[in-house]
Amino acid sequence: MLSPEIKFLLLSSRTSLDENSIAGLLDLTTRGLDWEKILSLSLYHGTAPLIYHSIVASVPLKKAVPEKILETLKNYYYANLSKTLKLWEEFCDIHDSFRNLRIELIPLKGIILGNTLYHNPALRSILADIDILIHKSDGTAASTSVKELGYNKGSFNPGGHIGVFRKGQSMVELHYQFFPEGLNKIDTDALWERNKETIVDNRSLRVLSWEDNLLTLALQIRHDWPHVRIYRFCDINEILTQYKDVLDWEYLAQASKKSCIKNTLGFAIYAAGVFFDNGTTKRIAHNLFHANSFRYNMLLSHLENCLIPGKQKLFHRQVSRWHKILFIDNPVGWSLFQIKKRRVS
Repeated sequence: MLSPEIKFLLLSSRTSLDENSIAGLLDLTTRGLDWEKILSLSLYHGTAPLIYHSIVASVPLKKAVPEKILETLKNYYYANLSKTLKLWEEFCDIHDSFRNLRIELIPLKGIILGNTLYHNPALRSILADIDILIHKSDGTAASTSVKELGYNKGSFNPGGHIGVFRKGQSMVELHYQFFPEGLNKIDTDALWERNKETIVDNRSLRVLSWEDNLLTLALQIRHDWPHVRIYRFCDINEILTQYKDVLDWEYLAQASKKSCIKNTLGFAIYAAGVFFDNGTTKRIAHNLFHANSFRYNMLLSHLENCLIPGKQKLFHRQVSRWHKILFIDNPVGWSLFQIKKRRVS
């Protein structure tokens, strides 16, 4: 059972509210909410900018929120905007440098979603990293270019990366694929073939299709498990809310099966439907991905227990690992891969 504070966070963590959502939020404000807890949860889950945006869009809701809480949310909203704009300037410098060197790139996750999916860079929380997909063959030239912009390559180099580079508080991750090889079989070549052109700040960029964003964002949720932040599901929910009528669902079904992430994508969509009370989204998960209610509800129950900071400690690490197997299309193959990985390390 979700607490009223988590319910308030989920109901307000979206780019737009309908009358029913506003009514639901106003009803929750009459139940003696712990506003400090809501503030803490919103910061932890990266949804504070969205919550502030939702509150100030409704006069009755704005009046129902304590002034001190609203002021703190406002400060975080503008702090996130400032940080995002600074990172965007860094990204533009990298983009221009790569373009001069004829290095193709695709910006990933937060650095581009704020401007495209959320239509306002202040609404999508971003840490300090700029994720960029490039061709592996361009790795040396890209690394040199980033270093010339003042970044230093770190010793940490996750699988699927050309490298991780730092400059002050900013970090650039150059990817050539999504996560280490193993059961993460997303076809990177297909992503390059399906990318589309968009204009942001009068700058032409190549970005992932919305279908491929769903694939990669769902995989990120599985990768982060069980320490998943709500903003990850906000990404999923916004894509499904804004673009469900134009998404190529046949491609998603085939690509997720081929990539061995059918259960992962199905659960990400199903959980977004539950969290954001979207019946259409839940039906999509059931009809397209043949959702296994037992499997998904086990994952969802465990996830709900991990939404509150510190509560994760109540769950043994092995329990979380067992739950993670429920994501996997081929549990035997996953187990063999984990054994092989441990032997190598």
